[in-house]
Amino acid sequence: MFSKGQSYFTYMLIALKLNNWCYAIPYEYDDVSDTLKIIDPKSKRIYKVTVFLHVVYLFAMCAHLGLNRDKMSLPHILKALVVLITYTICVVCRITCYVWEKEGFLLVNGFLQFEQKLLKEIPIIDAKIRKGATYAKIVFVISTASCASFGIIVPLQLFRNPCTLPYVGSMRAACLLPTSQHDGLDAIAVIGILFDAFMYFHVAQPAALVIVNFLLGFGCSLQEYMALLGSQIARIRIKAFVTPRIKNDLIIQSFRIYAQCQILVKQIDVVFKNLFIPGVYAVASNGIVFSLYVCIRMHSTISIAGLSFFVTLLMDFILTIGVDLASMGYVNLKSSQLTEKWKNMEGFGRKSEAKRISRSFQPLKIRFGSNFIDHLTSLVVLDHCLSLTVSLLLMT
Repeated sequence: MFSKGQSYFTYMLIALKLNNWCYAIPYEYDDVSDTLKIIDPKSKRIYKVTVFLHVVYLFAMCAHLGLNRDKMSLPHILKALVVLITYTICVVCRITCYVWEKEGFLLVNGFLQFEQKLLKEIPIIDAKIRKGATYAKIVFVISTASCASFGIIVPLQLFRNPCTLPYVGSMRAACLLPTSQHDGLDAIAVIGILFDAFMYFHVAQPAALVIVNFLLGFGCSLQEYMALLGSQIARIRIKAFVTPRIKNDLIIQSFRIYAQCQILVKQIDVVFKNLFIPGVYAVASNGIVFSLYVCIRMHSTISIAGLSFFVTLLMDFILTIGVDLASMGYVNLKSSQLTEKWKNMEGFGRKSEAKRISRSFQPLKIRFGSNFIDHLTSLVVLDHCLSLTVSLLLMT
């Protein structure tokens, strides 16, 4: 679960503190109220400047690659595209936090306050549910560490080859000459490398927070809420000695909690439906194709630092689609199973209030555009990525 003292809270708080240190997000955690709050005005101004800087930097890299694509072979263009795809995903996270700042603030606080109320209503929770998913905790650690490592891997890669496109260091006049790839380092090159390292370290932190700690945290927490409501049904069946009225009150309580979960899902749609989830699916899937191509086709021609960078990116892209977004699809599956249990409940009259309400509930659907994510969506996307990678390898 997501709130203070629960399984995922510490991981979220660490990522949040790291982003606050970088002025990378507009929220900070308030220990007094146990909720998020908007950062102070001075920090807010710095935050807005960093958002603008990252957008300009992305457009500059895209323009630089577009103007110099004729000087590069196809494999090297794909290698540069992987860098741009990575930066694009990170910028999408920054723009999401900036444009939907208020909605995201209400969403995270909605989860925190909902859980605080839920734990008071249902104090006895199964240990497996309270413990949380082990795989989610592993992903929290791996993703936060890998995003933080971009500020180290990128300069190691560039110190070996400072004219690598599309980084800002390759925009120097010396790098546009035919012999530039063999030039040594100078003061301007070192400044460019350090600037690129700072930009990648800074832009990657919100991606780890939003995609992993928030998106995966929301998905796993919603699944645990469904498991908790399912265990309530089991308890009602075991308590055969209770009166029909008490049974009805217990199941109505579960319905009320489920209705609140529906509101949380609607708030997720408000923040992530139009830009974030479609953008991440589109960009990360292309990132898998090109990263896998670079790792297979070009592993012998790039440095260890460069190869480790692309392997890290490939791992992050796969985790994004195969775990983070897939957790949202399993919310639909778990809620479908729960609503079916409610509709098939025994011990309630056909015209009872509980039966009438149970028939009105629909499975939770986290949407992107006009579609929604189910438990097979991520597998279909990963299968498509593998097919495209094979086709690209055969073409070249």
